Amino acid sequence: MAVIKCLLIILLLVIGQSVCLQDNETVVNNTVVENNVNRLPKYIAPFHYDIKLIPHIVEDNFTSDGEASIDLEVREPTNTIALHSLELTIDESLTRLTRKGSDDVNAVSNYVPKQHEYNNHTQILTIRFKERLDPGIYNLYLKFIGVIRDSYIRGFYRSFYTDNEGHKVWLATTHFQPMSARQAFPCWDELAIKATFKFSIKHYPNYTALSNMPSVRSEIDPIDGKLWTYFETTPVMSTHVLGFVIADYDYVSNLDGTIKVWVPRHLLRYATFPLDVAEKATRELERFTNSTVPMPKMDHVAVPHFSSSATENWGMIIYVQYAFEKSPKFETAMLVTHELAHQWFGNLVSPVWWDYLWLSEGMATYLKYYITDKFFKEWRLMDLFVVQREQFMFLVDSSSYKPININVTNHLDVHNAYSYFYTYVKAAILLRMASHFLREDVFRNGLIKYLQRHEYSNVTPDDLWKALQDALDESDVPHDDFKVKEVMDTWFNQGAYPVVTIDRNYDTGEIKVTQHKRVQLSKDNDITEENNTWWIPLNYMTQSDLNSSTLATHWLKPQDESITIEGIDINDWIIVNKQLTGYYRVNYDVINWRRIAAFLNSDDYDKIPILNRAQIIDDVYYMMKTEQIDFNIFFEVINYLSRESDPVPWYRVFQIIQPLITTYLSIPSAVEIFKPYFFNLTYNLIEHIGFDDHPDDDPVTTEIRLKFNKIACSYNTHPKCREKAITKLLAYVEDPIVNEISFEQEFFFCFGLVQANESIWNQFLQRTNETSTNSYYLFPLLSCSENLDILEKHLNLEKIDYNSFFGNMLENLLDIDMTIDLFIKKFDQIIADKSDEYILHEIIMRSIEGDQIEKIKAFAEQRGLDISKHLAYRKESLNKINDYLSKIRAFENNQFSVPMHITLNNDTSQANKIDT
Repeated sequence: MAVIKCLLIILLLVIGQSVCLQDNETVVNNTVVENNVNRLPKYIAPFHYDIKLIPHIVEDNFTSDGEASIDLEVREPTNTIALHSLELTIDESLTRLTRKGSDDVNAVSNYVPKQHEYNNHTQILTIRFKERLDPGIYNLYLKFIGVIRDSYIRGFYRSFYTDNEGHKVWLATTHFQPMSARQAFPCWDELAIKATFKFSIKHYPNYTALSNMPSVRSEIDPIDGKLWTYFETTPVMSTHVLGFVIADYDYVSNLDGTIKVWVPRHLLRYATFPLDVAEKATRELERFTNSTVPMPKMDHVAVPHFSSSATENWGMIIYVQYAFEKSPKFETAMLVTHELAHQWFGNLVSPVWWDYLWLSEGMATYLKYYITDKFFKEWRLMDLFVVQREQFMFLVDSSSYKPININVTNHLDVHNAYSYFYTYVKAAILLRMASHFLREDVFRNGLIKYLQRHEYSNVTPDDLWKALQDALDESDVPHDDFKVKEVMDTWFNQGAYPVVTIDRNYDTGEIKVTQHKRVQLSKDNDITEENNTWWIPLNYMTQSDLNSSTLATHWLKPQDESITIEGIDINDWIIVNKQLTGYYRVNYDVINWRRIAAFLNSDDYDKIPILNRAQIIDDVYYMMKTEQIDFNIFFEVINYLSRESDPVPWYRVFQIIQPLITTYLSIPSAVEIFKPYFFNLTYNLIEHIGFDDHPDDDPVTTEIRLKFNKIACSYNTHPKCREKAITKLLAYVEDPIVNEISFEQEFFFCFGLVQANESIWNQFLQRTNETSTNSYYLFPLLSCSENLDILEKHLNLEKIDYNSFFGNMLENLLDIDMTIDLFIKKFDQIIADKSDEYILHEIIMRSIEGDQIEKIKAFAEQRGLDISKHLAYRKESLNKINDYLSKIRAFENNQFSVPMHITLNNDTSQANKIDT
């Protein structure tokens, strides 16, 4: 067969394709795609489905009767038809194949299968026929029974909600992504195999049936009184974005009825905000793509149980109900925008295979920030994207070699494509980078070309790079130095990220730029290096020139040992990577670092853009941790934070200092250093954002205030926090419905309980038992007490989880002696629960004083416990703490040179008393 195909090369050249294909290859959109035994053969292609379903949404009979009439094209002679089927019982006696529109009067028109073969591994049903099927158009009819699953993961499944009268109300819904349509009806369930679909669903009259398209009519079946709902035929689409919901729901709608949000009737109050977002996001996306939404209507449906936040069914997006009920507004808004972006990126234009899922998910992740930021400017979502996603991705990528483009061979590997950090986040970061080195208008024009060229078809990354390159070629952006594909392939085909090093010659003014080996931190903070190289877009600002353009002024290429930047005043500092638009870190020579630090510690610090202030904090910490700069430079830079009142740079700061604060404020001898330092460092920040939430707060402010309050409450660095905690606790005890707080704020209850007497503690326990929806995360808070009688009472409760109980004590309370005594007293109960190993390790790690460890050692010896590995780990940890404190004491003989709002105690002798 391979020889025959090669002989057809002249014909392929005539039609513009000069590739000699092997037996295991085919062409999709001019791209060679490998076939394998886990994939469907390419010689048969469906082009239209007519599906009738009768789901039985009743107790003891959650099944679905179905019929499928599928028009398909046979492209090569064969005697088999292969398609996907999972957990379906096919009535083999009724399967039939009919030839359509044949000009050959002698051709067989009806074919009866001789065999149905099911492969549970590949989930492929192969139907064999005695006669040969010649190329042409056929119709395949199948009758089947399916199961409406009781799991909430994938496929066609059942869910339920409880109405205001306490009744359990069942519903049926779908989640076909990535490849579970095969569980609802037999189909060609692969990304690149697109067709049109026409659904008919029979259901109880009080239910509403929803699907991708609007319903065209409904009619009562006179036999059983049920209602048939018939839907319009879909556009050409992939199976994974099909869907239907059969539920007793109500909706809110926009004025023309094209956008509806569906929820259980008693939850209609939660539907108005998603509707408002859907209208705004749709307008912005239509403006951005220069096209109207590809479907005639858009339903947004909330279901009680769903295995992800949402899924982007074309024309009918399904969300988990929690996203509308409980999520912060900014998360709900971005979720709606994300799924709407898929209506273009993923649905209208789809990846050719799961290897390139980022073309859908990475693009939607980028656009959920970029587009939502257009109509909720006050939320500062693009700033949030950088500090929440990009800077965190550096941490993930510091210990991974994983590229974004991967090889997915079959349905068992598809989960590898759904890597949140790479397929979603890192891809979005790199798309943002491209939008800046191309310029945002050029990037947008490229995306418009991409959509127009490939609508209703499938693509590879090369199709995107080609569209962006064409837009760039038509622009006035200088680009003789690079090609889009060449640049982006280095970022998507290899893992990690580069570190750019800036070395200045202060005599000649020459600046040498290199991309050094990426330094990797292992879990044990061991340092290794990698040799990957990238095409790196460089831009910069100086003290004399704070221009805002993020176009690349220079390119550092993989083959370059170094490049030179000239024309910079030798008295200026230079900051590379404006607005953190490039996905790389930057290290400087010592003089330049100190110039940056001095400028930040002046009244002009805010002339450095906010995202670069965040970048500098993150980069200087990384360079210090990987021993590329001196410890003193790190402290010189972060001292500026005493001036910083904007929460954006603090986002990463709290991730950095949280472990330090947790470690050192649990050590009595270090408290006198760190507690006043933390107070002084955060003074301006808290003066600016306050302790209390406000409705118009942006997400970064809300999160930073939350992080600050938790530290302030834990270590009582700011007395106002515990005052607020007791107020919130008393309000909740009074009325838990009106005064409910979010899961993220539950620590307020913890520190309220620390101050509460037994009467308040009992009332909180009663409220926790009454509010079953919150009891899961509220019950462990009952261990937040410094009253031993209360704690013992808690330990006698039937549903106690010892790991949660002691974990909560160790995280939030400073009285380690009481924790040790309680552990010893209740050890027999704890060991029976098999929770002793974890708890013992955590207690040892937090036991600083010598007499605490001696008490644990004596107990361990008495009970025959081997704690040597815990003690060794503790010793190693405390040695690191001692080393860190000695560096601080040596820091210019002035621990924390920040503007003081209180007087620091400069006596550091207590730091030497840590038992090692």
